[in-house]
Amino acid sequence: MNCIFRFIGFLLTLGLAAIAQESRTALVIGCDYAGSGLQLPSPVKDAEAVAAKLREVGFPAANVTLLKNPTRKQFLDAVDSFGASLGQRGGAGLFYFSGHGCQHEGQNYLVPAGTSLTYREDLPTEAVAASRIVTRMEAAKNPVNLLFLDACRTNELPSAKQKAGLAKGLASMSGSGLLIGFAAAENRPAFDSGDGSFYTKALLASISKPGVSVLQMLTDVRRDVKKNTGGEQEPFLYAGLDNDFAFIPGNAPRPLPTPEPPRPKTVAERIVAATKDAPFTNSLGLEFVPVPGTEVLACRTETTRGAFRQFIREKKHDMSGGMYVLKIEPDGKDYNWKEDRNASWENPGFAQTDEHPVVGVSYLDAKAFAAWLSEKEGVTYRLPTDAEWSKMVGTTKYPWGSSDVPPGGAGNYAGEESKAGMPATWDFIKGYRDGEKRTAPVGQFTANRLGIHDLGGNVWEFCEDEYKASMNSAEALETIPVLKNEKYSDGTPFRVLRGASWSSNGSVYLRSAFRNYGHPTYRNVNYGFRLVVSVR
Repeated sequence: MNCIFRFIGFLLTLGLAAIAQESRTALVIGCDYAGSGLQLPSPVKDAEAVAAKLREVGFPAANVTLLKNPTRKQFLDAVDSFGASLGQRGGAGLFYFSGHGCQHEGQNYLVPAGTSLTYREDLPTEAVAASRIVTRMEAAKNPVNLLFLDACRTNELPSAKQKAGLAKGLASMSGSGLLIGFAAAENRPAFDSGDGSFYTKALLASISKPGVSVLQMLTDVRRDVKKNTGGEQEPFLYAGLDNDFAFIPGNAPRPLPTPEPPRPKTVAERIVAATKDAPFTNSLGLEFVPVPGTEVLACRTETTRGAFRQFIREKKHDMSGGMYVLKIEPDGKDYNWKEDRNASWENPGFAQTDEHPVVGVSYLDAKAFAAWLSEKEGVTYRLPTDAEWSKMVGTTKYPWGSSDVPPGGAGNYAGEESKAGMPATWDFIKGYRDGEKRTAPVGQFTANRLGIHDLGGNVWEFCEDEYKASMNSAEALETIPVLKNEKYSDGTPFRVLRGASWSSNGSVYLRSAFRNYGHPTYRNVNYGFRLVVSVR
């Protein structure tokens, strides 16, 4: 789930174990932060579903308040009004929140819509303290409080005061007469199914069971969430209740014995089991498929900006120093590759999203990314060898086949639409259009026989190997004499680059067997990479 902290709070207070409909009061809030950098897919829909379910199970419609994307003031006013109503009515009070949440200095905060959060020190003035809800409910003199949190209990918000250290996920909480259901164990994420939160979906299903106590309900929720996430998400419970409660009174059916779910496969087991149709998907969402004749799985796409951004955020890898970009001379014809100190992977000089391949990375940057991901997941990621890359692309003259002119949709090369902003003397593939002026989102073009995308075009991809002139054909060496060089002027061996890029044109550059090269420390606006993961 893409979040600072995905938070769903579900807070219930009740007087007696058997409570009449008239004494049930609920405040339900969902924030999906539409149109902001905090946007989440499901909170508003989840909140709507919870409000509807509560009306189904005995909460009077007039007593269920639903707020969608409230501002901080609207949020605070609603909480105060909710506390006042609960004090007047007594009985059961239920609070539900779906959105972002995190903690600062031991205090949990819920993030309203329209907030301006940059550092964790902003939380007290930009977010709503969870303690405010608890104190309003305590003031109503209800003897039992239930708090359910469906939250990523991981780190995200940086501190304005420290160079390192992040705002932690939701803090542990406890208290007399208080039950807290956390959707995930400490320092673990909570996930969204694509159709709502796994935890909230399980809650909604369990609420409808007649005679099921809230403690049994949470046991069922825990089992269902573990099963539906393959053991990746494991709800956690703190219980300090003096009374029990069922959403629908009655006799609970005797449950049938439930067999223990199968042990979730380890990452290594999932790698070994991967196929073209059922790829291994890692923690960054990158998919890997087998490459026959090798002992690796290859990433189906080039490494994305989004994945690289997470590496930079967690590892604090130094990307200063600029990169090489194409500089056009004043006559509009001549050009040179020159270092631009202001250019970077985040500012390559053209528009990209997090679904585009990262550019402006060096061989050493790619190696650092692979080392970080290997440590993070406990398996071996690396750049492909030249031989493995050859196995991925196959033996045809070009990645698309044998015809010298690429068919439509063959890949992202220097087509007719690339002319804008390029030198007048640059060669383009006459009559070819791929719909992109520069890079394209990864996976946009048809995958090859192995299920791998973009082995032709988009960005040049680094391989592990040092470049040798003998890797290229005699025709390539004759056509492009600089390919005979194997080292930079300082004696540093070049590294192999494969696959052409958005700026590639001539027939030789586009061939499956062509090898380009790059200095291991140089960053270029058309350099990128893809990873492989070892099966053993």
